[in-house]
This record gives sequence, structure tokens and C-alpha cells, in this order.
Amino acid sequence: MSQTIDGPTAGVLYEGAADLFHAYQGQLHALLMSVHEGEWAVGQAQYGAFAQRCPDHPEGPARYHFQYLRHVRTGRPAEEVMAQALTMLRGAGLAPNAESYGSGERAQHALIVRGDDRYAELVVSCYPATGSVRVAARTACAPGDPSELNALIFPEPRDGRIGALQPRSEGPESAPQFYFPPGET
Repeated sequence: MSQTIDGPTAGVLYEGAADLFHAYQGQLHALLMSVHEGEWAVGQAQYGAFAQRCPDHPEGPARYHFQYLRHVRTGRPAEEVMAQALTMLRGAGLAPNAESYGSGERAQHALIVRGDDRYAELVVSCYPATGSVRVAARTACAPGDPSELNALIFPEPRDGRIGALQPRSEGPESAPQFYFPPGET
């Protein structure tokens, strides 16, 4: 599924990023489908294929990360959703902390992973009053220039339309997409 790009630096950068992307997307897709086997909305411009500069590395060697956001209304009890998510996260070798905030209509339950070698942060949030579930992640930082990487993933100038080219939902039949060649929308 990986694309080979000419040039040793570009090839190494792209291949490493593609491996990171497919590993985390596959893991999070399994998490999503264990909680709700339907369509999940993708957060605006947060499909997870656009590299961003790591905030904790503003200077020095360039490093990048990917951000990911999905949300859905399940209609399932919060306890059931969180138990399923906890089982999946632990099965993936992650050690989430469980947190609860607010009460009544403002209650929120969260499973939070921070500082893992795969994720700088991974949060599964459940809002019982609305039946909503939100999965947000930021991968751990990886070496490489995010601008150079984005030029490889999105090889055609997009005039700010990169977010519009990426999938807006994820469901049971979805396959992670990491390359957006010219002419595809």
C-alpha cells in the first residue's frame, strides 16, 4: 500500500510516515468499530494524514505528528461504550487512565493515554446526556519536516483545500488513505 518516492530522503521520510499512519489508523479503526459499527464523522481537517510540526520541537531538527478526530452518537449506555473502549485499548497494549468530569447533563467520561511511544495523547470521551462518543489522537513525534512530507502525500498544490480532499467519514468498509494524487477529490 506504500508509495515509493524518488530520492533517498523523500523515500525514507514517506515510508516511515506511511508505516506510522497505517499502524495508528488501523488501531484506531478497530477501536471505533468496537464501540460503534456504523459511520463516524471525521473532525474538520483531522482525518490524520496531514503532517503538523510537533509543538514541543519548535526549533532544532524538524519533527512531525498526525492529528485524528472522529465522533458519533451511538445511543448506547456510557458504561457499555467505555468498557468496550477500555478492553480494546488494553488489548492494544495501552494503559489508559479513566477520568470523569461533571455530573448530570454535563457528565463526561474519558479514557486518556499520554506519553505512549505511539501516541502523545489519545482520548476516548463519552457524553452520556447526548450519547456522543469522541476519539481524538495525536501521534508521538517522528523525525522529518512536515512541509516536505505533506508535499509527498499531497503532490498537487491545493490552495488550502487539503482538508476537503480527505475522507469526511469512516465506517466498516473504510480503508486508510495516505496518498492523495493529483486529480483525485
